[in-house]
Amino acid sequence: MLDRLALLFTAFALIAAVPAHADVSDQDLKDCISGSSENGLLIKACTKALTLQGLSAEQRGIYLNSRGMAHHRAGEYDLAIADFSEALIGFQHQVLYVNRGKAWESKGDYPRAISDYSEAISRQPNWILPTTRRGILYVLTRNFDAALTDFNNVIKFRPNSADAYFNRGMANLLVRNIPLARADFDRALEIDPKNLDGLIQRAGIALMERDGATYMSLLNRAIEVAPDRADLYAKRCSAWRTQNEKQKARDDCALAIKLDPSMSEQLSEKYRGQVRIGGPLILKYVD
Repeated sequence: MLDRLALLFTAFALIAAVPAHADVSDQDLKDCISGSSENGLLIKACTKALTLQGLSAEQRGIYLNSRGMAHHRAGEYDLAIADFSEALIGFQHQVLYVNRGKAWESKGDYPRAISDYSEAISRQPNWILPTTRRGILYVLTRNFDAALTDFNNVIKFRPNSADAYFNRGMANLLVRNIPLARADFDRALEIDPKNLDGLIQRAGIALMERDGATYMSLLNRAIEVAPDRADLYAKRCSAWRTQNEKQKARDDCALAIKLDPSMSEQLSEKYRGQVRIGGPLILKYVD
């Protein structure tokens, strides 16, 4: 929502300043900037609004931004980028750079997305949304030092955000700075004790450090938060096996298989490996 507000409040004030056109109603203008209409209807309304004569660069930028976001939501990334780029010709606003950056990101063009987020940050250094998104892209492009710088800045402005500490913890984990990663996940869990991804990643560190008691405690907490997650029961089943707690292992394996039958082979009693902790790379948007 924050990436829309700066433009929308201005836009509502501008509606009355635009001369009416025979083919453009007041409802068209409201539909264009409301963001609540179906994408196709919003795109149509904004396209009509853009035919108005005498629009200022700021007014055109507002209508193009709204249409660009509708194109983005519809998966029409090239059209979205075209709208944001046209808007930026006469209306250099940080919101437009962020929205174009999101479209580049959706297309998988991370360097251009990073460039747009950087421009937005240069115009509004304390804006968390582009700083977080750029940090995430730095992680995905393996520029971990830059990612850590961004995540440090996010924490500076959002010191009580569990997700901000989680992101920095993931970056520290990826550069194998285990003590700092552990501290970040611990801080995230102090702020939000039910942060499931924080519990899972902190448990992973406990497993690496052969701290069985902490590992089991964190798994138990994770299961309390997400009792329908088969993988968590599977991990605990594996942990029980290493402790020779056969019945507890059978019970957890049975629960895991009930929730996800595809785990049956991996959780058979003949399987002696450790069920993998963690999973895919997860990072959190903070705004």
